[in-house]
Amino acid sequence: MTRPVPLTLELLDRVFPPNPSAFMSSAEQTVHESVKATETMGSYLAELGDTGELDILDYGCGWGGETLWVARRVRSACGVDVDGKAIKQARNALATSGVRNCRFELSADGRLPFPDASFDAVLSTDTFEHVMDLPLAFKEIARVLRPGGSLLTRFGPLFRSPHGGHLYWACQVPYAHLLFGMDAIVALRERRGGKPRKVGTWQDLGLNGKRFEGVASFGRRPTFDNGAPLLEVFLFDFREELYEKQLDVAFIGFIRDESKFDSAAALVRQMDDDSRKAREKLAAAPNAFPRLGKVG
Repeated sequence: MTRPVPLTLELLDRVFPPNPSAFMSSAEQTVHESVKATETMGSYLAELGDTGELDILDYGCGWGGETLWVARRVRSACGVDVDGKAIKQARNALATSGVRNCRFELSADGRLPFPDASFDAVLSTDTFEHVMDLPLAFKEIARVLRPGGSLLTRFGPLFRSPHGGHLYWACQVPYAHLLFGMDAIVALRERRGGKPRKVGTWQDLGLNGKRFEGVASFGRRPTFDNGAPLLEVFLFDFREELYEKQLDVAFIGFIRDESKFDSAAALVRQMDDDSRKAREKLAAAPNAFPRLGKVG
């Protein structure tokens, strides 16, 4: 059964037509990667300096074009990816390239098939927005890097950006994946040559839509000023910069009503207890988060 495309999306699709040239065969992808490698991998190597004696890992190597480009400029290069078809194409390209200091390996479960301290640097382009288990990814990268080694990366667009759906050949309408949802985008994808796929979440299409656990308070802060209603969110085990970033907040469980405390110290003790209860609730319901594309 053909999936329907909303009329509004149909009309916007005429104003922002897709880019058919972005739909490439595996061999064409390798060539495309080789062309863009001068900018992407070239910038990484320039930052590393003298690269002639370096062993390099291309994390998320795709169809191998960038890895082959790098291999011609370093002591050795290895590409790794979770996509078996991409690795097969990369190996085919390697076989006809004349390059002898390069190999490609599959990492289907996110664990890297290399010994500890195998590489001087890990390079990665447009990969981390697709990685489902980021803690495992960084743990494995740190393991295979030699002491003093470097991770150099650029990636995007992220999920909540105008083209965060990553299907440029199927839909170029800005924010379409957020405005119309996953089913509408998948419908355009299938209409324009994509193989029919049974998908239930954006993760099934390879987008991690990174999210975090935490505890939230919504109320008037009666202990301090009893002002306008305010939503405050505390993310667990988080050390990144979030100023001027947009977050979606999903409420999973209720802990308690808002209360006024006699002192700030008493409030802090209660907040610590709230955090403990929130962690327990989230641990007891690991699949409670709404599916991406289904929020709202």
